[in-house]
Amino acid sequence: MAIIDLTLNRLKLPGLANYTPPFGTKKAADVALTTLEGCNNFTMPYELERPVVVAENSSCTGLVEHHSLVELTTANITLTLADGAFRGVKVEVICSAASGSANVLCGSDTYTVESGKKINLIWNGEAWQEEAGGSSGAPVGLTYEQSRWLIFDFSDSSHKSLVIKKGTHIPLDVTSGGKTSRMWLHANTDLSFDLSTAITTAAGAAATRTGEANGRDFYVYLAPDTEGVKLVVSTLSTAPTDIDASYTVNTTRKIGQFHTLCTDAGANLTATIPADPGSLAVNDYTLVKNVPEDSDFFDFYNRKVTAVSSNAIYDTVTVEHVLKGFTAGQILPESVWCLSFRPNSKADGMVYDPETDTAVDIYLQSGKGRNTKSVYGGTTTRTRQHENHQADMRAVGKLLISDSEFTSAALGSNEKTTIYGAAESSIVTTGGHVDTASLRMVSFIGAEDMCGGVWQWLRDVSANGGQNYTTYDGVGNFGQTYGVSYALLAGGDWANGASCGSRCRLANGARSSAGASLGGRGVSRVVRGL
Repeated sequence: MAIIDLTLNRLKLPGLANYTPPFGTKKAADVALTTLEGCNNFTMPYELERPVVVAENSSCTGLVEHHSLVELTTANITLTLADGAFRGVKVEVICSAASGSANVLCGSDTYTVESGKKINLIWNGEAWQEEAGGSSGAPVGLTYEQSRWLIFDFSDSSHKSLVIKKGTHIPLDVTSGGKTSRMWLHANTDLSFDLSTAITTAAGAAATRTGEANGRDFYVYLAPDTEGVKLVVSTLSTAPTDIDASYTVNTTRKIGQFHTLCTDAGANLTATIPADPGSLAVNDYTLVKNVPEDSDFFDFYNRKVTAVSSNAIYDTVTVEHVLKGFTAGQILPESVWCLSFRPNSKADGMVYDPETDTAVDIYLQSGKGRNTKSVYGGTTTRTRQHENHQADMRAVGKLLISDSEFTSAALGSNEKTTIYGAAESSIVTTGGHVDTASLRMVSFIGAEDMCGGVWQWLRDVSANGGQNYTTYDGVGNFGQTYGVSYALLAGGDWANGASCGSRCRLANGARSSAGASLGGRGVSRVVRGL
C-alpha cells in the first residue's frame, strides 16, 4: 500500500527552506529546481492544487491547508483518507479507470466513484459531499447522494416544523463594511425547527393578505445570530427585509421554501384508490403512493384501509387520506423544496409527486403568458385554446401536465363527484373547494381542484385525419393544422357528475376549442444538485 504525503512538506524551493508553494509542480520527483523554475512551476494558477495519481490501494495523511485532486486510475482500489487530517479542506476524487469503480474510505463511510465520475469531499467532523453553487454561489455540504436535505417534520403534530437532515453543512457569507465573513449551519444530527411562530410573524408582515398564513408560499433563509446562524421565514422571495431591515441579500441566504394548506382538509377525510383484487382487507395498511420503505415519507403514505369494494378487474379501496386532520396554514409535506431539490421552474405553488418525479402545480392555472401562476384564490384561466395554454406554461418554465402525470397527481382527490353546487360559478377562483359530498377536493400530494371543477388540458395530442386547413390557436398567424388535431382533457367539469375523477378523460376535444369549462395545470421537471 502506498502512503501519500499531501502536506506539501517535501515541496521546497532550493535555498528557500521555509517556503511552501501554494500550488503543485510538474517537475519529476527529486529533480533539483532553480528559483526561476520554481517560480515558473509552483506559481502556475492551477484551479485544483497538488494533483495525485493513485493506481493501488493507498492512504493519505495531512490534508491540512489546501485542496487536492486525486485521480484513481485503477478499478476496485480504495483510497483511505485520514479522518480529521483534512478538516475544512476539499478533496476532489476522480475515477479514470476504463470501467468499474473505485472507493474512498473515510472513517466508517465508503464512497463509491464510478468510472468517469467525480465526487468532492470535505471533512468537518464527518465527510460530506460538496455541491458547488447555490443562491449565493457558496458551496453546500451534503451527505453523499443526499439532495433532499430540507424536509417536512412528520413528528410535529402541529405540522409547522421542518428538518434539516444529518450531514448537511450550509455556509452563510455575511458582507458588512466591505468585509465578508463566513458562518456555518452544521447538521451533525437531524435538526428540527419549529416554524409556527415564524410563519405567523411572516404572514403578519406580508404586504398582501396580511395575517393570512393559509395557501401561500413561505421562504426559508439562513441569517446571522448571536450564536452563529438561525432560520428566518418570510413571504418575500429575495430577502426577509420585512422581518428585519438588516436581513438583506448581503446578510442572509435563501435555502428553501414551502407552501401551506389553503383550507382545512377535514378530520374525517378519506380517499379511494385501486388495488389488485383480493389483495387488501379492512384494517390493512397500504401505500397510497409508491415510495421506498426507507423513505422519510413511507409512514405518511402508508394508510389504513377502511372499506373494500371487490371487482374482478380491480378492487376499489377506501383509505384514510394522508392530509386528514391538516388545517389551513399548516405546511404541505410535499411542498418543501431546498437548494439542491427543486423544480426547474420557480417552485411557488408547487408540490412534488414521488411516483412521477415531477413538480406539480397545486392550483389550476391563473394568469397568462409570463404572469401565469399557481396561486390560491387566483382567477381561473379558462376559455383558452390548448396551444395558448402550452405557450403560457413554457413562458414560466413549465409544461402542461400529461395523461400519466395527471392520474398520479390526482390520486386522493374526490372521485365520481363534482364541485359543490355543480355550477360554473363555483370554480371562478382557485383552491379550497369541497365537492357535492362536502368533502375537500385535494389530492394526496396536496393538489387542489383536480377533479370535477374544470376540464384540464393535457399535453397529449393526436392526429385525427380530416381535410382542409384550420386555425387551432384562435388566430393562425403561426401556422394552421391540416385536418383535425385533438388533445386529451382530464378530471371532468362541474356538470359531469359521477363521470369525474382521476381517470376521467375527454377524448374528442379539438385543440382549437376554447370553452368556459376548459382550464390548465402546469408541471416541471425536478432538479437535483446546485
